[in-house]
Amino acid sequence: MKLTFDLSALNNAIQQMQPKKKGRFTLEYTPSNIDPIDIELGEGKEVELKDVDADTGLLSYKGRQVLLYIRDVGTSVVAALNSPEKSGPKYHVADCAKLKGMRTQGLFERYVVTNDVSGEFLLTGSHYIDGRDIEGKARLNVCKSCIRALNYQGYATGDKFKKEEVFERFDMSRFFATYSSFFPHMPQRKADDLRKDYTDDWGRIEAKYKVAMKYCCEQCDVDLSKHKIHYHVHHKNGIKHDNSQSNLIGLCSDCMSKQKNVKGFYIMHDVRQLIAGLRREQTITDDLADWEEIFELTDPAVHGALHYCQKDRTRLPEPGYDIQNKSQEIVGLLELAWPHLKFGVGVSSADLTSANEIGWSAVGVQEFIANAKKYTQMLR
Repeated sequence: MKLTFDLSALNNAIQQMQPKKKGRFTLEYTPSNIDPIDIELGEGKEVELKDVDADTGLLSYKGRQVLLYIRDVGTSVVAALNSPEKSGPKYHVADCAKLKGMRTQGLFERYVVTNDVSGEFLLTGSHYIDGRDIEGKARLNVCKSCIRALNYQGYATGDKFKKEEVFERFDMSRFFATYSSFFPHMPQRKADDLRKDYTDDWGRIEAKYKVAMKYCCEQCDVDLSKHKIHYHVHHKNGIKHDNSQSNLIGLCSDCMSKQKNVKGFYIMHDVRQLIAGLRREQTITDDLADWEEIFELTDPAVHGALHYCQKDRTRLPEPGYDIQNKSQEIVGLLELAWPHLKFGVGVSSADLTSANEIGWSAVGVQEFIANAKKYTQMLR
């Protein structure tokens, strides 16, 4: 069968982006091999609790962020399917007190780990009267102890109403995006979801808008003209076929990931660090005056620690701080830093090690949260 390709839209987009040098385009098929473990995790893989890593406080399996729950609920399956919020099991997203307690007691129940963020969980069991096998899908609630352990969106430091809001609005896709810096593998996105609901001429409109904005983020002002791949055009109202100028905004990858109506936008840690470094280089993070600005310009993976700092009124930290040795060589980057104390909070274990080796006191996010009172007292 003969295939015909219309590349006019691509050529128009290239003209709009005004590249300094045009490359040579070669049509070539490259098979995409999805790691079998990603397929298994998408469907749900049965494991023992001891097989799940929790070094960062989050749950992971073979480098992938996962959710964990009990699939076989025995004779409770009917009640769990009929009233999942009340009778269904809770799913875990962190190494909470309950999971730690089970490890301490040597209880290693069979769990299912998954990175499916649809919100639906397969439950199995047997009927409590006649013993027949039953299975079905249900929307379960997140474990409150988990989001408390991470201080997710300020859950642990908030009042009663804040806690209710965070719990009721908990979204798994947004949760995964928040902590993407901790994981070397991103959740798989379906190819047909990438351009879903966009208009046919979106490529041309997007390219023209990027050029008009000179690849400058309209939220944090970082200039990405030398790193164009990390610049995006977002629809403010979330409606992707509304291409009116008032509905468009150009954003860096970091700011894009923090938009309330953006889901499944996962960013590798090195990209967030690149943008943090550019902001400092371009003096955007100099003389920040309030907590709102700090939250906007930091990796959301450290926001749990930042909420404790805000509540206890510490001095404002410097975001995306480059650590330099005696030769003025950059050896690492800390997401939050108090240079006058040579203290900081970081995500990468390599950055933490490098900082500590040259005289800093640098800790991970979960270490800070677990001992928040001690650290915030020091930082006031």
